[in-house]
Amino acid sequence: MLGECAGVEEACGFETVSWGSNHGCALREGGEVVCWGWSGSVFCFVEAGESAVCVEDSGGAVLSPVGEFVAVDAGPGYSCGVRVGGALSCWRGRWEASASAFSSPPVGVFTAVS
Repeated sequence: MLGECAGVEEACGFETVSWGSNHGCALREGGEVVCWGWSGSVFCFVEAGESAVCVEDSGGAVLSPVGEFVAVDAGPGYSCGVRVGGALSCWRGRWEASASAFSSPPVGVFTAVS
């Protein structure tokens, strides 16, 4: 999917593209987040004020969060996004299934993330 429009973000309907140290994430025009690159063997998602939920053996693929977002930013080994309504969500790849090592993002209403 992404190989068909590498270097031509507009052709894929991307509003923004963000690069972390070993992965990238893009925000599509409809609010969908798409991520790609290295993730480790476990993938964890965490919503503001909640505990992390980890999925083991993601096959090395970066899993993308479900839902509609208004902003996304890829960081060094993790990514965060602002959902419609302003809640902050974060996700990352890990080598071990330790959800407790992944803290919750702050609770609040956000308009941007970096």
